[in-house]
Amino acid sequence: MLMDLWKFMNDRRFAGSVMPIARNPQQGFGSWSDGETLIDLFCSLRDRDYCQPFIYESELLGLLEKALMDSIRWGSCDMLSTFVDSVDAANGLPPSIISALHAAVLEDFEQNTSRIREDDIESSLSDRIDALEKLGSRFVVSDSVLDSAVSAIENCIGELKSEVVAPPLRVFHLRISVIERRLMTELFETFSSLSLIAGKTWRTVRSPSFRCAGQL
Repeated sequence: MLMDLWKFMNDRRFAGSVMPIARNPQQGFGSWSDGETLIDLFCSLRDRDYCQPFIYESELLGLLEKALMDSIRWGSCDMLSTFVDSVDAANGLPPSIISALHAAVLEDFEQNTSRIREDDIESSLSDRIDALEKLGSRFVVSDSVLDSAVSAIENCIGELKSEVVAPPLRVFHLRISVIERRLMTELFETFSSLSLIAGKTWRTVRSPSFRCAGQL
């Protein structure tokens, strides 16, 4: 917004307000929320047919490049898959962005086993397979590496399915048996208490003092 105000009004105050935000964003730049916006802003700054040169262009381009590389480095597999589309559609991105994206993809394949251990949602794991296949074809990952990664995810999905079917049934029967035992115990204690009360009452009724009191 500030960039647009500066561009249309040519007021340096708006340009000056851009830089503190770019240097130190309050909550940082998020991969999902800001990734595509950062790419668009970077490309627009380098597009001489789009607008006049920004007065702090050199510094802002450096800040945006670093923010993009950090977003790529710490992005998830799904985010990298989305980033690829944005990067391929962009014009004017520096080679460092492409290199960072390539390195992040290779690292994601290398860390596949450890990363799928942190995920216990079948749909998310299935999405990861789609993302890896897309990234693998884009960055020419070997078939053996891709097949190994996909096979590990499929095995993890199979384990999740088996856990969903078997354990709940065992837990259900265990809970039923526990409830049954608890009910039996409570019923036994109740009957015992009633028998005790009944015995005391009968002995009281039969006692001479009780019969005399009743006659009065």
